[in-house]
Amino acid sequence: MSQTPDLWRAPFRGNAPVSAILTIPGSKSVTNRALILSALAKTPSKLHKPLRSRDTELMAQGLRALGVRIEESRDSNGDEIWTVIPAQLFGPASIDVGNAGTVMRFLPPLAALNFDGDPRSHERPLGPVISALEELGVTIDHKNRFALPLTINGSGSIKGGVIEIDASSSSQFISALLLVRPSAESILIYMMSANSLLPLLLLQPWLHLHLLYVELAICVSTKRIA
Repeated sequence: MSQTPDLWRAPFRGNAPVSAILTIPGSKSVTNRALILSALAKTPSKLHKPLRSRDTELMAQGLRALGVRIEESRDSNGDEIWTVIPAQLFGPASIDVGNAGTVMRFLPPLAALNFDGDPRSHERPLGPVISALEELGVTIDHKNRFALPLTINGSGSIKGGVIEIDASSSSQFISALLLVRPSAESILIYMMSANSLLPLLLLQPWLHLHLLYVELAICVSTKRIA
């Protein structure tokens, strides 16, 4: 007879009203995007109340391995602050991406790296980002697997070009290319879906928000083509 663990029973409040003040934690996705943009900026940036999680700590460790300084402190209210001090990125370096999609998709374009992670990360889709970077002139050794582990021989810049990418499975494929825009001459991205337009329509609000991050953080102009 199998034994199951005791389940947590939610308290029953009946008709009693709920009155509470909640502090909403930061966003993992926003924190990691802010780390990348701060690393590409010309001057130091301060991230107030970043979300501390395994994924954001892996991103910070990866940027530190590339030469970026990230100092941790707290303000007078006890809230955490990460100060990101950009520097010339360099390699070679070995990056542990764990199973973090933002780390495995956002860091590869930045320098000469060896990327690996949890066994599960080898199964996660990475092909569209790898193909797009190769079309932009980045040399990547992935043993024709289009997945982790892989080695990127970066040159510190990207020649730019026109990219057609299937973003139906993840908006992070587009985000990764937008984040390297400062290192490229120009990138024209055509989004497409192998199955239907619905996934692209669902991605639109998130991509517009990401474009706003890029434009505000590093003053890079973007243009949307319907």
